[in-house]
Amino acid sequence: MKIDYSTFEEDESLWGKVTVIDGGEEKTVSAELRPNEEIEVTDATKRSLEYFVDNYEKYKSAVLHAALEYYGRCRSEWGKSVLPEDITDISKIEKMITLSSVVVHDAERFGDHSVALYYNCTWDKEEGMGVELKDFDVVEVGSQGSIR
Repeated sequence: MKIDYSTFEEDESLWGKVTVIDGGEEKTVSAELRPNEEIEVTDATKRSLEYFVDNYEKYKSAVLHAALEYYGRCRSEWGKSVLPEDITDISKIEKMITLSSVVVHDAERFGDHSVALYYNCTWDKEEGMGVELKDFDVVEVGSQGSIR
Protein backbone atom coordinates (compact mmCIF):
# COMPACT_ATOMS: atom_id res chain seq x y z
CA MET A 1 0.00 0.00 0.00
CA LYS A 2 1.34 3.42 -0.96
CA ILE A 3 -0.65 5.42 1.59
CA ASP A 4 0.62 5.48 5.16
CA TYR A 5 -2.49 4.47 7.06
CA SER A 6 -0.63 4.71 10.39
CA THR A 7 -1.17 8.48 10.14
CA PHE A 8 -4.95 8.02 9.86
CA GLU A 9 -7.32 8.30 12.79
CA GLU A 10 -10.02 5.74 13.46
CA ASP A 11 -13.50 6.19 14.88
CA GLU A 12 -16.43 4.74 12.94
CA SER A 13 -14.43 5.45 9.76
CA LEU A 14 -10.76 5.79 8.95
CA TRP A 15 -9.74 9.46 8.53
CA GLY A 16 -6.60 11.04 7.19
CA LYS A 17 -4.99 13.12 4.49
CA VAL A 18 -3.88 12.13 1.00
CA THR A 19 -2.07 13.99 -1.73
CA VAL A 20 -3.36 14.09 -5.31
CA ILE A 21 -1.81 15.58 -8.41
CA ASP A 22 -4.14 18.27 -9.77
CA GLY A 23 -2.99 20.03 -12.92
CA GLY A 24 0.61 19.11 -12.18
CA GLU A 25 0.44 20.43 -8.61
CA GLU A 26 0.29 18.39 -5.42
CA LYS A 27 -2.78 19.05 -3.29
CA THR A 28 -3.49 17.55 0.10
CA VAL A 29 -7.12 16.71 0.85
CA SER A 30 -9.05 14.97 3.60
CA ALA A 31 -9.90 11.30 3.06
CA GLU A 32 -12.47 9.12 4.77
CA LEU A 33 -12.69 5.38 4.26
CA ARG A 34 -16.08 3.98 5.19
CA PRO A 35 -16.18 0.61 6.96
CA ASN A 36 -18.15 -2.50 6.10
CA GLU A 37 -21.00 -3.86 8.22
CA GLU A 38 -18.48 -5.38 10.66
CA ILE A 39 -17.11 -1.85 11.16
CA GLU A 40 -13.77 -2.56 9.56
CA VAL A 41 -12.11 -0.90 6.60
CA THR A 42 -11.14 -3.62 4.16
CA ASP A 43 -8.03 -3.83 1.99
CA ALA A 44 -10.32 -3.51 -1.05
CA THR A 45 -11.55 -0.14 0.24
CA LYS A 46 -7.95 0.96 0.83
CA ARG A 47 -7.08 -0.10 -2.73
CA SER A 48 -9.99 2.05 -3.95
CA LEU A 49 -8.44 5.08 -2.21
CA GLU A 50 -5.08 4.34 -3.77
CA TYR A 51 -6.73 3.94 -7.17
CA PHE A 52 -8.38 7.32 -6.68
CA VAL A 53 -5.07 8.99 -5.76
CA ASP A 54 -3.32 7.42 -8.77
CA ASN A 55 -6.12 8.42 -11.15
CA TYR A 56 -7.38 11.75 -9.83
CA GLU A 57 -6.93 13.49 -13.19
CA LYS A 58 -9.35 11.00 -14.81
CA TYR A 59 -11.86 11.49 -11.99
CA LYS A 60 -11.52 15.25 -12.33
CA SER A 61 -12.24 15.09 -16.05
CA ALA A 62 -15.58 13.39 -15.31
CA VAL A 63 -16.25 15.85 -12.49
CA LEU A 64 -15.67 18.91 -14.67
CA HIS A 65 -18.41 17.92 -17.09
CA ALA A 66 -20.77 17.21 -14.17
CA ALA A 67 -19.80 20.51 -12.50
CA LEU A 68 -20.56 22.46 -15.67
CA GLU A 69 -23.97 20.82 -15.88
CA TYR A 70 -24.59 21.36 -12.15
CA TYR A 71 -23.67 25.06 -12.41
CA GLY A 72 -26.18 25.41 -15.26
CA ARG A 73 -28.84 23.69 -13.17
CA CYS A 74 -28.13 25.99 -10.20
CA ARG A 75 -28.26 29.04 -12.48
CA SER A 76 -31.57 27.89 -13.89
CA GLU A 77 -33.05 27.22 -10.42
CA TRP A 78 -31.62 30.25 -8.61
CA GLY A 79 -31.95 32.74 -11.44
CA LYS A 80 -29.61 34.91 -13.43
CA SER A 81 -29.62 37.60 -10.74
CA VAL A 82 -27.87 35.15 -8.37
CA LEU A 83 -25.61 33.55 -11.00
CA PRO A 84 -25.38 36.10 -13.82
CA GLU A 85 -22.57 34.43 -15.77
CA ASP A 86 -23.53 31.78 -18.32
CA ILE A 87 -20.57 29.41 -18.16
CA THR A 88 -20.10 26.95 -20.99
CA ASP A 89 -16.34 26.46 -20.87
CA ILE A 90 -14.80 23.56 -18.91
CA SER A 91 -11.61 25.54 -18.25
CA LYS A 92 -13.63 28.28 -16.57
CA ILE A 93 -15.56 25.86 -14.34
CA GLU A 94 -12.25 24.21 -13.40
CA LYS A 95 -11.11 27.49 -11.85
CA MET A 96 -14.33 27.67 -9.82
CA ILE A 97 -13.98 24.37 -7.93
CA THR A 98 -11.41 23.07 -5.44
CA LEU A 99 -11.31 19.51 -4.14
CA SER A 100 -11.57 19.48 -0.34
CA SER A 101 -12.19 15.81 0.49
CA VAL A 102 -12.84 12.30 -0.75
CA VAL A 103 -15.01 9.63 0.84
CA VAL A 104 -14.31 6.06 -0.24
CA HIS A 105 -17.34 3.83 0.11
CA ASP A 106 -17.06 0.29 1.42
CA ALA A 107 -15.88 -1.82 -1.52
CA GLU A 108 -17.77 -4.92 -0.32
CA ARG A 109 -21.09 -3.11 -0.40
CA PHE A 110 -20.67 -0.58 -3.22
CA GLY A 111 -17.97 -2.20 -5.36
CA ASP A 112 -14.45 -1.09 -6.15
CA HIS A 113 -13.74 2.57 -6.87
CA SER A 114 -16.97 4.01 -5.44
CA VAL A 115 -16.18 7.49 -4.11
CA ALA A 116 -17.77 10.78 -3.23
CA LEU A 117 -15.75 13.91 -3.96
CA TYR A 118 -16.50 17.14 -2.16
CA TYR A 119 -15.54 20.47 -3.67
CA ASN A 120 -15.60 24.05 -2.54
CA CYS A 121 -17.10 26.09 -5.35
CA THR A 122 -17.35 29.80 -6.00
CA TRP A 123 -21.07 29.82 -6.75
CA ASP A 124 -22.16 28.12 -3.52
CA LYS A 125 -19.69 28.88 -0.74
CA GLU A 126 -21.96 27.47 1.99
CA GLU A 127 -23.02 24.15 0.46
CA GLY A 128 -20.25 23.47 -2.02
CA MET A 129 -20.60 20.65 -4.55
CA GLY A 130 -20.50 16.89 -4.12
CA VAL A 131 -20.07 14.29 -6.82
CA GLU A 132 -20.57 10.56 -6.38
CA LEU A 133 -18.65 8.40 -8.85
CA LYS A 134 -18.30 4.72 -9.65
CA ASP A 135 -14.98 4.36 -11.45
CA PHE A 136 -15.01 7.44 -13.71
CA ASP A 137 -18.79 7.53 -14.18
CA VAL A 138 -20.78 10.21 -12.38
CA VAL A 139 -23.63 8.68 -10.38
CA GLU A 140 -24.94 11.89 -8.83
CA VAL A 141 -24.01 15.55 -8.47
CA GLY A 142 -25.46 18.10 -6.07
CA SER A 143 -24.66 20.09 -2.95
CA GLN A 144 -22.19 18.45 -0.57
CA GLY A 145 -24.98 17.61 1.87
CA SER A 146 -26.97 15.73 -0.76
CA ILE A 147 -24.18 13.29 -1.69
CA ARG A 148 -23.41 10.25 0.50
